[in-house]
Amino acid sequence: MLFKLGIGNPLILALVASLTVSMCVFMFCLVYPRWLCNKKISQMDKDLLFAARHLRVQTTAGVPLFESLVSASHGYGIVSTEFDKVVTHIEAGASMADALEESATKNPSYYYSRILWQMSNAVKAGTDIGPVLSDIVEFLSEEQRIAVRNYGAQLNSIAIMYLMVCIIVPTISLIFIMVISSFVEIPITDTVLYGILGSLVFVQYMFIGLIESRRPSVSI
Repeated sequence: MLFKLGIGNPLILALVASLTVSMCVFMFCLVYPRWLCNKKISQMDKDLLFAARHLRVQTTAGVPLFESLVSASHGYGIVSTEFDKVVTHIEAGASMADALEESATKNPSYYYSRILWQMSNAVKAGTDIGPVLSDIVEFLSEEQRIAVRNYGAQLNSIAIMYLMVCIIVPTISLIFIMVISSFVEIPITDTVLYGILGSLVFVQYMFIGLIESRRPSVSI
């Protein structure tokens, strides 16, 4: 097709296009697994506090830890899926401490791993799991409060940047272009205005993505 159109050197254009596509696919293969992992961690951290509260209520009421894990293996998203794996591992003959430790080792979530490590240590030591879960719930609650406060502090700086980039700078720039065009014959066509509008839409979309990415996964 390129030979028939007579556009430059078709072989060089085909080589550049293939290299570009290959680099895009390569970068996608590098970024996509990390994005999936971060998405899983975010979903787990969002439901982890509710699951920990469920375990605390169950164990405080005198329910064994295994039965509490069975009860919490439903209704809490990915956390319930991980608890179900622990239950299946225990039913297959593994000890509870080993099953909890293995789940903590394989999971990418820092808070989930820390909780299960503490539960595993409590089971190995033979101590009451109720106070341990109470401390875990208080720890998660405080961590999420800190995350919310940090997010609020970040929103202030993001709002100032938004005002500067999306309102003040475009307005001053447009006024400056109109003033200059009155002295020098610079045509301000619809294409220029549409280009400015498209740039503003793109920048605002980037700000929305930035705010969305900074939002913490909380369940308070």
